Amino acid sequence: MTRRRRVGLSIVLAAIVLVWLTNTTVLAPAPRGRAIVIAHRGVAQQFDRTGLGQNDCTANRIRPPRHAFLENTIPSMREAFRRGADIVEVDVSSTADDRIVLFHDWTLDCRTNGHGDVRLRTLAELKRLDVGHGYTADRGATHPFRGRGVGLMPTLEEALRALPGRRLLINFKSNDAAEADLVAAEFVRAGRRIDARYSFYGSGPRVLGRMRTLAPHSWIFDMTRQVKPCVLRYLAIGWLGIVPRACTGGTVTLPVRQGWLAWGWPDRFLARMDEHGVRTILFGSAANMRAISGIDNADQLAAVPAGYAGYLWVEDIAGLPALSRR
Repeated sequence: MTRRRRVGLSIVLAAIVLVWLTNTTVLAPAPRGRAIVIAHRGVAQQFDRTGLGQNDCTANRIRPPRHAFLENTIPSMREAFRRGADIVEVDVSSTADDRIVLFHDWTLDCRTNGHGDVRLRTLAELKRLDVGHGYTADRGATHPFRGRGVGLMPTLEEALRALPGRRLLINFKSNDAAEADLVAAEFVRAGRRIDARYSFYGSGPRVLGRMRTLAPHSWIFDMTRQVKPCVLRYLAIGWLGIVPRACTGGTVTLPVRQGWLAWGWPDRFLARMDEHGVRTILFGSAANMRAISGIDNADQLAAVPAGYAGYLWVEDIAGLPALSRR
């Protein structure tokens, strides 16, 4: 071997050792705390995601029900907390008379016996609907929740009053800045301050920007404009031990089985993120930032690193009894 080759090999080996020392979890500080569980939509009916499009109805493809709870309802939220959730994620929509209700879809046709845009209906009209009307596990042969969801679409005010002291993660489906003001008005009606117990996210810069003004002490994140650049830039330069400026004070999301792709995973990575004020969320899987699925089975839960002290986005908290025994 020539001297030049020996020098080159030495440089390569030194670089490998340096990258290892920079990113090994062996030398990382021990994690502190425990995982914080976010229950997506509370306790919800699970559905088949095969071939599912972004705007497809999910109520007509549910799996055979194992419980009687419907997403985004107060009973569902209470049950999620009882089963071990630290935070319950809910979806919000405005109404024609400037109230805020908890409901996922843009239209009423999928889940309810109503029709058309949620935002074009008054609160009184929405309260008369059956939010369990459209659910079926056998292509419409039976509807196990039909007639059982009348009046169960809650206002945000009702949810806040029913769950004092509980942590909520509120998802804006729209990009209408006025919805942030309507949300703030619901807090006033409920006699609640928008403090650090309440968090907000979405993919609309206008509504989230307004919410940051109204709730400067809350955790607020943008799934596409903030989270995605952070993840991609860290994968590119994290091997140097650098946390990109795009991540600072923000949020990073990772599929639980692909966490190893993040430099320093798990303990060194988490320590770096914590040092820069970055919250880490583990999902079950993610086709992209708009098509994510929470942890929904025991195998995915088992893939969470021991001692993990970030956030866990859980899709099926009713199917994970281990969470209630924490």
